[in-house]
Amino acid sequence: MNDGFKISVNTANGKMDAYVIDIFGAAGYEDNDYIMYSFGEVMDDEQEKVYISRLEEEDNNFNFKEITDPEEWAAVQNAINETLSKTNEEGAVHAA
Repeated sequence: MNDGFKISVNTANGKMDAYVIDIFGAAGYEDNDYIMYSFGEVMDDEQEKVYISRLEEEDNNFNFKEITDPEEWAAVQNAINETLSKTNEEGAVHAA
């Protein structure tokens, strides 16, 4: 997958490279930005493990926040599904 740009992420396990797949918004949560990213972990021959977090800026740094509200998560899933539908209709890959 790794079609996006690479960033360094501080995790509990130290600094890791992550690939940004998309940064997007969700209806009803216009004040928030969400980030879809991967650490390049292969799940099987055709799929890579993907993560989605709320992206928050704090003290000139960006933090990835877990999405814990079920309604917010549903809005994020809808945004992803809409993007996938547009991608399938247009026959092109959506990238950040």
